[in-house]
Amino acid sequence: MSEVENGGDGAKNRPSKELFASSPKGGVKALVWENLFIDQESQEERSFQSVTLRKVYREGEEWKESDSFTANDLLRLREVVDEAIRLLVPVKVRTQKDSNS
Repeated sequence: MSEVENGGDGAKNRPSKELFASSPKGGVKALVWENLFIDQESQEERSFQSVTLRKVYREGEEWKESDSFTANDLLRLREVVDEAIRLLVPVKVRTQKDSNS
């Protein structure tokens, strides 16, 4: 799992952490990220999840990724989004329970 810096106000945001990546279906995958930030009013650390959709393809010997999809990719993209939703719902419920503790 990788981490990347959030954009915006770097002093308030924390690195994003990749929670999981769906297995590519026909060259299309979803990366789900947990994004941490400090709530400016409460000064508490909070999080939200975001999804990046990617197309994976091979050009010669090199694997590449794109965020552009063809009409033929749309049904596979829907499957990947459905998978991300199924995986995200338990994460969202767990995050809400943690913040209510």
